Amino acid sequence: QAISEKKIFRVIIILPVHPDGSFENDENTLLIMVRQWNTISRRPDSLLQSLRTQFPDTDLSEYIGFYCLRNHGVLECGPVTEQIYVHSKLMIVDDKIAIIGSANINERSMRGTRDSEICAIIEDTDVVDTKMCGKPFKASRFAHDLRVHLFKEHLGLSNFDKHSFLLDPVCEKSYQFWKTTAKENTDIYETVFPYVESNKHDTLNSFKTSRTLPVNNLELLAKLQVHLVQYPADFLYDLNL
Repeated sequence: QAISEKKIFRVIIILPVHPDGSFENDENTLLIMVRQWNTISRRPDSLLQSLRTQFPDTDLSEYIGFYCLRNHGVLECGPVTEQIYVHSKLMIVDDKIAIIGSANINERSMRGTRDSEICAIIEDTDVVDTKMCGKPFKASRFAHDLRVHLFKEHLGLSNFDKHSFLLDPVCEKSYQFWKTTAKENTDIYETVFPYVESNKHDTLNSFKTSRTLPVNNLELLAKLQVHLVQYPADFLYDLNL
C-alpha cells in the first residue's frame, strides 16, 4: 500500500546471518538457511520477489532492508571476527508499540501445542515529543527510548549530539545514514576478513576455500562503526542440497 501510494515507509529487519553453530558440514542447518533465503528473496513467492513482480520499477531498499550484527577484536594472532547472534524476538512499531517475547516464527512456537511461549505488548501512556517523517509526533517513551538505545548501540554512537536526526527513524537523512553505515561496515569486514559470509561466495566450496588469513589492516578496522552490517541475501546462492 505504501509503495502504491508513494508514501515513506521503512522496515528494518535484523537477524542472524546463520543459525548458531557451524553450518559448513551440517545439512540440517543449511536447510534452515535455505528456507530463510527462500522466504526472503529466492522463490517467486518470497517477500522481495513478490514485491519486485508487483513493483518492478521500485527501489525496494527504500522500504525494507535486512541486516546483521558483527563484532571484531585483535588477538596475538591478528584480527578476528564473529557474528553477533541475534536471538531476541523484538518488534518496535513507530516508536509507539514494543512487542517482546520468546516465540520464533516457526511451527514449534506457533502451533500452540508444542513449546510454551510468552509475549508482551508494551504501549505506555507516558509520551515524549519527537518527530516522525519530519513531522511533530508523540511517541511512547518506552518504545522510543528502546529504539534510540538500539540505534546508538548498532551504529556505534555514544549519543546523538551530532546525529539528532536519528531521533526520527523514518526521515530520509536517518534512513540513508543507517544504510550507508551498514554498507561501509560490510565493505570493511569483507576486505579484512575474506572468509566472512558474503554475497561474494555463491557456493559452499567458494566459501570454504576463502579461509585465508585476515588482512592485518588495523587502520581500516578502526573505521568500523561498531556492529551493523548488511545481510548477505545472495550468500551461497548456487547451493545445491
